[in-house]
Amino acid sequence: MKHSMPAAALLCLLLGPATAREQYQVVTEEWAPYNYVERDQLTGMTTEIVRAIMALTGDKFEVLLQPSMRATQILKNRPKTIMYSLFRTPEREPLYKWVGPIVEESIHAYQLASAPPINSLEQLLHAPQITTRHAGLVPQTLQSLGFNNLDKSATESKLLYRMLLAGRTSIIVGDTDAGVAYYSRQLEIPPGTLRQIPIELYRSSLYIAFSTDSDDQLIAAWNRALEQLRRSGELARIQRRYEQQPAQPD
Repeated sequence: MKHSMPAAALLCLLLGPATAREQYQVVTEEWAPYNYVERDQLTGMTTEIVRAIMALTGDKFEVLLQPSMRATQILKNRPKTIMYSLFRTPEREPLYKWVGPIVEESIHAYQLASAPPINSLEQLLHAPQITTRHAGLVPQTLQSLGFNNLDKSATESKLLYRMLLAGRTSIIVGDTDAGVAYYSRQLEIPPGTLRQIPIELYRSSLYIAFSTDSDDQLIAAWNRALEQLRRSGELARIQRRYEQQPAQPD
């Protein structure tokens, strides 16, 4: 008696791993300078790195920009999902598979340079108000450090700088130092206007996160491609383009 192979199984056999990989979807959020929209195009440091990785691996996954909370929910609940850029925290460690590190970043508070300088964690903890974004890792980290003076009214990063410049707050925390440089350029904030408060509130490396059902061979291929970009110097070249500080006045 002859046994026929089901059509779906035969199709998978003929098309092989490439078809299975097409099921993957990449999501990200608006978070400059790593992933953001400019002139109706998704760009940014990590966006360029992810595209360079896929060029080496031959993957052509769809990349979707989503609101921050929505992107995280998709990563948690949708099979075969990839998200960038994420800090690899102890809480997140068991939830995903990881490719990276891409770049190590730190987060500081900022104030106007014309304001009385704050130089200690104690001063920060007792400041009348620190404005940050309404949700995400940054406000969670500040709360875990004992900050009870948080104003979480900013719905986007640009609002933090506008509030500070307008005198609606005296201290902001929300972006990495590369992010502050980016928004200073975007909002045309004159050099020397902002002062970094010399207290490092958070430091970690950014990674690409994969849902736990992702193929280990795919994870390994992306890690190899990232290492190839690092060895060739392309990773550093991409990073430098987005980390350039605004020119200082003479």
